[in-house]
Amino acid sequence: MSTTPEHGEDHWATNRRLIEEWHRTGDMDALWPDVPAAERHSAQAQVRAVTQAVLRSSATRPAPFAPDERQARALGIAGYTSGMGPLLGWWVQQGLVEAPLQVREVFARHLDHGRRRRSVLSDALVRIVQAMRAEGVHPVVIKGLHTGAVYFPDPGTRPAADIDLLVRPAERGQAVLGDRDRRPLVGLVSDLVDQLLGD
Repeated sequence: MSTTPEHGEDHWATNRRLIEEWHRTGDMDALWPDVPAAERHSAQAQVRAVTQAVLRSSATRPAPFAPDERQARALGIAGYTSGMGPLLGWWVQQGLVEAPLQVREVFARHLDHGRRRRSVLSDALVRIVQAMRAEGVHPVVIKGLHTGAVYFPDPGTRPAADIDLLVRPAERGQAVLGDRDRRPLVGLVSDLVDQLLGD
């Protein structure tokens, strides 16, 4: 599956085909046939080692990344599948991790995408919460959008693909949108999906 920023028709058709093959076989190798499993596993080990070094605040900056382009692609896949790509990008940006140019570029794209995704989700969250409050429901934001803002160094470094809200049991009936309210929320969700897929 492509992790590059191009979005031509061939790109989407290829990704669709690879995803269908993965669904059919259950084999992760189907998603990235051009990167051998051994390279992906090596990249995962590097991501794990760098993450441990940063979190342990080791005195020396970790720099275990190989400089070749193929390794950068494998590291991009490891960053994507582990959800660590945006945070690695932030660490590189802050000078906490040293990496060759190709690897810096890969993780910079991850961070940029994480920030753009966060912006789209945050905008949708505001509209959804306003609609719920208008119905007398007062939701609490939990999981990704909350922890990204409170516990991560940059909200875009916390992977999130949805919006999780908690409501009081007494407000549950009001929170489930009926027919008269469904259309506006479906519109919000549809807009959100369109914006995410348009990236």
